[in-house]
Amino acid sequence: MTIPDEVDIIICGGGSSGCVPAGRLANLDHNLQVLLIEAGEDNLNNPWANVFQMYTRASASDYDDFQAKGWTTKELIPLMKKHETYQRACNNRDLHGFDGPIKVSFGNYTYPIMQDFLRAAESQGIPVTDDLQDLKTGYGLQDIASPSRRSDAAHAYVHSTRAKYTNLHLKCNTKVDKIIIEDGRAVGVATVPTKPLDGRNPPRKIFRARKQIIVSSGTLSSPLILQRSGIGEPEKLRKAGIKPLVNLPGVGRNFQDHYLTFSVYRAKPDVESFDDFVRGDPEVQKKVFEEWNLKGTGPLATNGIDAGVKIRPTPEELEEMKRWPTPEFTSGWESYFKNKPDKPVMHYSIISG
Repeated sequence: MTIPDEVDIIICGGGSSGCVPAGRLANLDHNLQVLLIEAGEDNLNNPWANVFQMYTRASASDYDDFQAKGWTTKELIPLMKKHETYQRACNNRDLHGFDGPIKVSFGNYTYPIMQDFLRAAESQGIPVTDDLQDLKTGYGLQDIASPSRRSDAAHAYVHSTRAKYTNLHLKCNTKVDKIIIEDGRAVGVATVPTKPLDGRNPPRKIFRARKQIIVSSGTLSSPLILQRSGIGEPEKLRKAGIKPLVNLPGVGRNFQDHYLTFSVYRAKPDVESFDDFVRGDPEVQKKVFEEWNLKGTGPLATNGIDAGVKIRPTPEELEEMKRWPTPEFTSGWESYFKNKPDKPVMHYSIISG
């Protein structure tokens, strides 16, 4: 079906925060024309698109820190419950949903390294919990929910809607360059191919919106789209050669990076991992693919990240850290973490390969 040049609502970015409103709005009114623009490929028939997907939630204080109406934990819990079907054993039924489109379960396959990790973490005094995503646990250990068949926002909200109705349009492999603003009103977007054929001077395509434009392009791309559109701190925009249209200094500020490190460990030769599969061993890959195709089980029913920990420093560790040449950690702890016990300082997991 041809994508129209003009629709009612344009959504820029097909991640979770874009797919959910796209599907909800298209189902709300089947006369409403919605266009979802996504820089990546269509994952409808791509089994690898969500290969490292797992279920996680932020801490309650993370949402409350926004200090924004509609974004407190109390206000968000009904929406968290609405989107999920929680299929694990549950002692927090007031925090989880049981009839939403996203399925949360534990896969039917785990690597034995997971049990070693759980025992090692518990031996260090980290308590085992049955729900590490209860919004309040900042110090705990649990096996990770990673369903054997991926349950993602694109399939749950977008592809399922497009299978029934014709008012939700999907434009993949396309980046939003800027929002078009006329007389102080956002009226459309200018787009370019994600991978232009000639590698330069990509052709621009304009899509217009009659009612609304939603920018949901992630932590990095959303402010860039706004800034390229002339929305942001005027002086910064002028230095980049962009004419300021909306004075909004907060755009692009207050980023909080999530640092990631990997620690290598050794395992005995007979310990099962996904190393041989990833290396491309023909016999191993043949066996793994056959089991998945016939039964939907085996190593492809997990992403290899089977257990995880949220931790905060203990009182003893904090005392020891005072002697370290890292005063920045102490000041960060005192100002951000100390009085919010639901905030973990670190989240780490075992990867079985």
